[in-house]
Amino acid sequence: MIKSDRLLELFLELVRIESPSREEAVIGKHLAERFTAMGLDTEIDAIGNVIARLDGQGEAFMLAAHMDTVTPCQGVVPVVENGIIRSDGTTVLGGDDKAGVAIILEVLQVILANDLAHLPIEVVITVQEEIGLCGAKALDTARLQAKVGISLDAGGVPGSIIVSAPSHNQMTALVHGKAAHAGACPEEGVSAIVIAAEAIAQMPLGRIDEETTANIGTRLHGQPCRAPRQTTSSSRVSTR
Repeated sequence: MIKSDRLLELFLELVRIESPSREEAVIGKHLAERFTAMGLDTEIDAIGNVIARLDGQGEAFMLAAHMDTVTPCQGVVPVVENGIIRSDGTTVLGGDDKAGVAIILEVLQVILANDLAHLPIEVVITVQEEIGLCGAKALDTARLQAKVGISLDAGGVPGSIIVSAPSHNQMTALVHGKAAHAGACPEEGVSAIVIAAEAIAQMPLGRIDEETTANIGTRLHGQPCRAPRQTTSSSRVSTR
């Protein structure tokens, strides 16, 4: 009952909407309007996540995806050749994760068009996933009824279910040296950079084992998870 042509056109429409992390307002509004037109109770929360609900019978079930894409994603020109969808090479395609968003929309259309029996469905389309799952972290899960669900955000063989995900651990080291006059008494000083360099040189880096990698880098300040400047409070798009 899934209409492949309709799903393809929907996906191509979505990837043409520019949505780098923190700049998802346009696609968020687009998705909220789509869900509302389908009859779902839809809202956009303070950070920009779109949450939509479809009544049903039984225990609620969640369908999740994210709407932002990595850069460069401005001016995406999708190309379809021999059943393969790619960008024209000047940008990313944005299949991560607009493929998941398109699938959710198509599933809902099939359910509604065919009046199929279904569980209550809660749809959660988050923002800022690509820069640290910021939308998911800011989501007020207490407002959700669903205790189980699936996130359509993975590759692999169609139909497979992934039940684990990578983790990311960070450690910050502060090295203190001892100041000394570079010309008069350099021997009295201790170089923090030299200490750090010697420590880094002794660390196992790169691939540690089959599941573990490690690296050294600088921490980027001023890039915390945050709501877009134009959004200051929760807003409801429509109520059934």
